[in-house]
Amino acid sequence: MKRVIVFILVIVTLLLSSGCGQDTKLDEKLIIEGIGIDISNGNYYISIQAMNTQQSEAANSNGIVIGATGQTILDAMTNAVQKTGKSLLYSQNLFIILSEKACKNSLTDPLNFFIRYFQSRSSVDVFISKVPAQDIMSAESAQSIELLVNAEERSGRVIRSSLINIISAERNTTSDPRIPVLTLEKKKNITNVTTDGTAVFSKNKFAGYLNNDETLGALFILGKANNAATVCNGMSCYIDNSKSKVSVSVINGKITYTIDVNAQCNAFDTKKTIYDYDVRNAFQNRIYNLITEAINKSVGDYSADIFEFGKLLLQKEPAKYNSISNFSDALKNASFDISVKVKPVA
Repeated sequence: MKRVIVFILVIVTLLLSSGCGQDTKLDEKLIIEGIGIDISNGNYYISIQAMNTQQSEAANSNGIVIGATGQTILDAMTNAVQKTGKSLLYSQNLFIILSEKACKNSLTDPLNFFIRYFQSRSSVDVFISKVPAQDIMSAESAQSIELLVNAEERSGRVIRSSLINIISAERNTTSDPRIPVLTLEKKKNITNVTTDGTAVFSKNKFAGYLNNDETLGALFILGKANNAATVCNGMSCYIDNSKSKVSVSVINGKITYTIDVNAQCNAFDTKKTIYDYDVRNAFQNRIYNLITEAINKSVGDYSADIFEFGKLLLQKEPAKYNSISNFSDALKNASFDISVKVKPVA
């Protein structure tokens, strides 16, 4: 149904714009819904999933997947045009998927074309793939992948990132990008696309991954761990709503970040309830540990600031921030005072 609505909107857009120039036929356009980027033999390999506008091909529910190679992204996109004989329409594109190899040395290099090209929307999602991006593009439709990420975001499993977020991180020195990860999961001979944590970048280079637990800890810091769930001592903890407040202080030259998290939770798989002290205490300790793991991995192991700690220090203590020559090292030496309070769902 959603595909039909998008198809109708595209037709209306083209009809409205036809009076401003030459008539544009729908079958002369390649309506992009998703783009995958890989590295192959030193060149870029792009996989374009396009809307199926030919009734004779309607049996393919995943749309049309077209591959093209080029020395640059623009070169590859141009080769896709030559390959299909159709001009590219970017307005319906939902996301860009980068394989780990494609962004290993630079996140912005493969995205530069989409950042600069006027027809490319800055609001498109960006994902990192642990497997070749072309495999993700061939496994499921772009619409299905987008619906999956929407559901995972609502369930507190994904830290969403768009092209504009990456542009913002590139243009300032006080934060690093964090991007959702996609992979393939095979069950009973059926291969499905699934989310798998978060990719962390440091100074525009791929640094490593946060697993699902560490991603949840990061979501607590960001105040976005809503409708999430975790397991503690055999009990299931459902987080209905969470809020966070991060502050910074400098005392005798020592940087301390205070992270206060308040979560409304419910308990399952236990005879006790969230009103019992030992249940609340167990859940508080669990959330505290998740937050600690997220900081240790991103800051300690990857030297990355995905929580904008640097930006906060610059805003609150500019003199201290400007006196630091290497903020990554300063952040590793900072203290983190973490407070977690769990309350019953109101």
